[in-house]
Amino acid sequence: MKQTEIKPIAAIAALLFIAGAALFSSCEKYSFQVETINPGDSISFQDVIQPIFTDNCILCHNSSRNPDLRESFSYNSLSSGGYINEPYSSSGLYKKVSGNHPSGLSEADKAKILAWVLQGAKNN
Repeated sequence: MKQTEIKPIAAIAALLFIAGAALFSSCEKYSFQVETINPGDSISFQDVIQPIFTDNCILCHNSSRNPDLRESFSYNSLSSGGYINEPYSSSGLYKKVSGNHPSGLSEADKAKILAWVLQGAKNN
């Protein structure tokens, strides 16, 4: 009688093992490619950079904390506050984004902001 009880348990264990193996081996089919930035492409402040600020930064950087990165205020706040000035590679925004600022930005978003700054931080 003990052998008949063991067979269903062994069968269930085998099925769980096979299902687990199938789940873990299927992770690769959901991989994605990291977005790359072509340095020659112009990065739009309104279409690319502002949405990054809106999604990641305005909880802290609003009217109570500089720079104010809300949509209607961000470019003026960055330019008048000395965050985007020449030389661009040593500007305040460049240093914050490339440094240890606890922004929670993805590497792709950081790369977009840094590329925009190096392109002259245009209000486009």
